Amino acid sequence: MILVIFLLLVRRLVTGVLVNFTPRKLLLQHGLSVSEAILWNFSLELENVLKVVALLDYSEFAFYGIYNTRAESLSRIDGLLALDTEESVHSRLFSYPKLLQNPTMAAAFFTTQRLLNVNLMTRSGPLFTDYRDNQKMWENIWKRAAGQLTRITSPRPFESWKRADKVSLDWLFALLLPNNLTPELLELYIRSDCYDLIASYMDKDGQDWMVRNLYVLLTLEKSYSDATGRLTKGHPKTFSIQCRLFRLARKTLQYNNGETFWEDKAALLQDMASERTDVTFWSVFGLLLRRTPVKYVGKLDFFITNTRNIQSPYAIKQTLEAFSEFVNVAQNPWGLDSIYLPLGARPLEERRSEWIKLGPLSMIRKSHCSWTDEAAEFSKALSAKFFPLNLTLYVIDEKDERSERHISEILIGHASLRLRANPFTLPYLEQHVELIVAAIPYLILLRRKLDFEFFFEKDSEWVDFFERVGPKIPELDLLGKFLKWRLMPFFTLGELRQLIDTNKSHL
Repeated sequence: MILVIFLLLVRRLVTGVLVNFTPRKLLLQHGLSVSEAILWNFSLELENVLKVVALLDYSEFAFYGIYNTRAESLSRIDGLLALDTEESVHSRLFSYPKLLQNPTMAAAFFTTQRLLNVNLMTRSGPLFTDYRDNQKMWENIWKRAAGQLTRITSPRPFESWKRADKVSLDWLFALLLPNNLTPELLELYIRSDCYDLIASYMDKDGQDWMVRNLYVLLTLEKSYSDATGRLTKGHPKTFSIQCRLFRLARKTLQYNNGETFWEDKAALLQDMASERTDVTFWSVFGLLLRRTPVKYVGKLDFFITNTRNIQSPYAIKQTLEAFSEFVNVAQNPWGLDSIYLPLGARPLEERRSEWIKLGPLSMIRKSHCSWTDEAAEFSKALSAKFFPLNLTLYVIDEKDERSERHISEILIGHASLRLRANPFTLPYLEQHVELIVAAIPYLILLRRKLDFEFFFEKDSEWVDFFERVGPKIPELDLLGKFLKWRLMPFFTLGELRQLIDTNKSHL
């Protein structure tokens, strides 16, 4: 669908510029400079802003990354803040990365009661060090974030807390108790200066003591123990504290070093579940099930059904990953949104869009280039970690005539030519294979397919492909390339062939 953006470039005079394009055209033909001009200078009439937000939501490129890097002028911040009554634009115009680049804008939200309809608990959410010099703002950020623990998609916002001072940790602990302590947060307190705090949390005379002691025991087992349950890991300064807490939890729970102990606790938690709606309880239940998933396959449906509106996408995803060897998670009998599913269980089309955003395809500032030596430039592209989205080449043909061709068309053309024959029978094998694999990112992007019969043969698993092809061209390191381009984490070989291969011999 054509996205029309009305762009007012603000210079000394205000000039209205009408820009008609599709996001794909912006990606492939215009690139970074034009995108910056649009996303850093768009006019702030609501109708126009809604169209810009649609661009920021585009599923196949992270345009929001360009917008978020801009430090806005004070006058433009005032204009953007005037849109705060439109909650539908909050998640893009006022995302946490954008606020981090614009402290004045952040202060407008985090030092007042101004509404902010933004999920702070994303990978790019608040870190311990953000705004640490402004105590009021810092506390208000974490008060809002604590109310969004059910929306966590990554543990990253808590990583920097490992370097937090004890005063800050005590403040956060009080904020999260009694019911919102996630495993990632509990791990932060397994350190020497927090022993008394955690020991008090585990006190047998205290509230919910059994669940809390199970929580500490399971967290220590998960993060610091070997297959026999003995603590083996930890910083020298914290290992003794881990051992003390480990022994305390076992003593309080009367641990008997047998699987019947865990089976009894699983049954007890299931009996308690109907009365519990807190993050802490369901986090403990999830940790226990993930400990030995083969024993608790029968409890998975009960767990997911009861926790789907309580636990975060990240927590449920961890549980499903642990059970994926025993349950076909991709069938998703629970009807979960894909954000709750492990990457490999999400619909292929969603993974394709996500890969385009996170893989090796990238916009560059220079969108046109004259190549007098194509081979040398191909070599540069193939050795790089990214492939340009918006590079058009001035190519000189054998008649000394110049024409413009997009890099994707050149690479796909080279790959098509070599795939018509068996590339493994041709001289200069390495160069032929390089050109073939260089086309793969563009084939995925453009939804194009070629016949890979001679290249992939009947392989449908990565291990089969690399065992067959790797010894023939060891110097090329195809495995390294495909990992670097993130093809393997996102797709099985069969799925990649579904996206780019017209040949069905592997099915």
